[in-house]
Amino acid sequence: MKQAAQVNEYEAPQLEKTAHGSYSWRKYEGLEHTPENISRFLTSSRNGSAFQNPQWHLLNEEKAERYITIAALQGGSPVFASLIRKTWVPGTRYFAGCVQRGPVFENIQTAVELWDAYEAQLVRSGLCVIEIQPFWRREAARQLKDHLEGRGYKCSYNGGHTESLILDLTPSEESIFSRLTSSRRRQIRKAIKIGIEVRSARNREEMEKFWELYRDMCKSKNIGFMPRKAFERIRRFSAQFPSDCACLIGWLNGELVGGNIVLRHSGIAEYMRGAGSIKIGNGVPKTDLIHWESILWAKRQ
Repeated sequence: MKQAAQVNEYEAPQLEKTAHGSYSWRKYEGLEHTPENISRFLTSSRNGSAFQNPQWHLLNEEKAERYITIAALQGGSPVFASLIRKTWVPGTRYFAGCVQRGPVFENIQTAVELWDAYEAQLVRSGLCVIEIQPFWRREAARQLKDHLEGRGYKCSYNGGHTESLILDLTPSEESIFSRLTSSRRRQIRKAIKIGIEVRSARNREEMEKFWELYRDMCKSKNIGFMPRKAFERIRRFSAQFPSDCACLIGWLNGELVGGNIVLRHSGIAEYMRGAGSIKIGNGVPKTDLIHWESILWAKRQ
């Protein structure tokens, strides 16, 4: 029998008064019983990726009870929240926490104001250490970095990217296409002319072929790659939430030539992973049309 997730709003909701008003704190244990307004606040925020939201963890995590959501509300509406995975520290009664989503917040001033109280909620929840994997915009990231380092937090760099290229999707499709470089437009037209077909991965077998192509490309470049099971999880997520994730693959005469994984959340689309076949010569535009179809998918959602 599956044990129901515990909803814990503290027996007496704690109030935090700041210069900008009063906030009440709530904690919810497990994923399934987080109130809809708080789950929506976590999911719709731009401070994160599609793989940092409760939907992703509910679909892929067998132990939903390991998660807690801590939120600050003002006037009944969430203004600060984080989704945390707890891991028991053997031999103790404490847990290590890893923030899976957030903290997300309305503005940087709110985050700084509430950080003391947020840490108090972490301690109250039995956490002895916290790891944060932030997706914050540059100015917010700079201010929070300065604030947190002043509180004793340490930055650790894992070699991942720290900057993103941004494409404005608000103009028309024709306008976006015209702004691509002339060489890129020629490659897209060439891909269409020679018969490359781009569509979503239809089943597990096609996704495995995409993963193998991706693995072979990464090995040829001597770079790390995601495991096979991660691609299968992404495919299942895409099937259940087709407006949040696309697995687009390109075919030429029955042979897979490349693919992209694109995530979407809160009006933002992210290019997550992509690969082109190393078995096909450079004379074939393997990924140009796939990239263009990824842009079109993002714009049409």
